[in-house]
This record gives sequence, structure tokens and C-alpha cells, in this order.
Amino acid sequence: MLVISSEECVGKLVCVSPIYGWGWHRIDDPSATVDYAQIHSAGSFKVKIEDVFSFDGELRGIAGQIHSPGHPFDEYLVVCGTMEAGEYNLRDRLYICWDLEIGRGQPQGEWPPQGEWPPQGEWPQIISGGPIWGGYGIAAESEAMIDRWFQAQGLASHNAT
Repeated sequence: MLVISSEECVGKLVCVSPIYGWGWHRIDDPSATVDYAQIHSAGSFKVKIEDVFSFDGELRGIAGQIHSPGHPFDEYLVVCGTMEAGEYNLRDRLYICWDLEIGRGQPQGEWPPQGEWPPQGEWPQIISGGPIWGGYGIAAESEAMIDRWFQAQGLASHNAT
């Protein structure tokens, strides 16, 4: 579970760095081939957090819009959710494998949110409106925090292939 609050996160920018994980795919078109090399070479992106969401009574993720001019995902919506139990934050207890959903479509409900989004107790999804990618990444308050996490694990860099 996440140990953050909407008060400390909503409206702020965080860094998300895509990682290989179990493979990237197109949610809207499972038959489409996704070249992870293109996603990897585009690098990290900034997300303005619009909301935090709970699922099954636990705080599980963040949702927002990508704000990284020049990045292929700039202005896309993103839903980032934790896949495992544990206590994580966006500063010093990073979760290494967020489940990401990125797309130009609309989230469940209205965008920008009118009232509660995502709907309480439901896992948010991006629906309709074009390609929707599914994949994995790491999120933190800054790219430097992600780099420090990788170094602490004895890994050279999160940008290494």
C-alpha cells in the first residue's frame, strides 16, 4: 500500500521511468506489436498527479497527465498502480514495478474529473480515444531519486539497457 496522502501529492509533478518488466503491450489492440526500445529510448517523463486512488480498501496508486514536452507520451493520461503489498512512497521507499496504463483516451468518468475520479473502490482505466499502452515503471518525486535507488541496489542506472 502507498504511504502518501492526496494533500502531499495532488497537483505535484513526479517522475516516471519506464522499465522492461514483463513486457509492454497495447491494451486497446492486443495484436499490435510494441517496440520497447522506442519507449526506453524516450526515457523518463513527468506526471502531474490529479488524484490518488484506493482499491479494496488500500491506497494503491496515482492518476494524472504527462507533462513532458518532446516526449512521445506528452499530454497522455496515465494510471500508475502498485502490484504488490508493502509500504511505499515516492521519496525513500520506492516501489520498483508500477503497473502503468498510458493513453489518449478518457479515464472512467469525466476528464478533467468532475467530482470523484477515479470512482471510489474501482481500479481506474483509460477507455476509448486511441492507443492505450500497458507496461511497467518506477515513480518517484524526481529522476535523481530513481537513480539513487538503482545505485543502492548495485545497478549502474535505470537508463541502462
